[in-house]
Amino acid sequence: MAGILDFDWRRTFRWSVFLAVVMVIWLLAPTVKCSFKAFEDTPISDVESDNVAEADKDRVKQGTGFWSNWGGAMKACYREKPLLGQEAWKKYLLFAFLGLGALAWSLDRIEKRRKRTFER
Repeated sequence: MAGILDFDWRRTFRWSVFLAVVMVIWLLAPTVKCSFKAFEDTPISDVESDNVAEADKDRVKQGTGFWSNWGGAMKACYREKPLLGQEAWKKYLLFAFLGLGALAWSLDRIEKRRKRTFER
């Protein structure tokens, strides 16, 4: 049992957390790409300074502005490609990294507690 606990669990924890973050970024990449496309496609109205009041009245009538249009587009993109709704192996790999990180963190804490002295 001592051989298992002498492993460098802190390093394993750091690597598993790093790889879990990379997996989250990878899983969110299609959503971000779609949202950026929606950002490019959402028009920002070109308003002259003397017609600002009229443009604001029209925007209030419509009830939609740039931010609400873009927010709705981001929600639609996430519904299309959610974080855990892609290929199963990607989801399982993310869960494996998170599980390995939790296990490594727990074993590192146990090892620290086991090696604790009265001076520390």
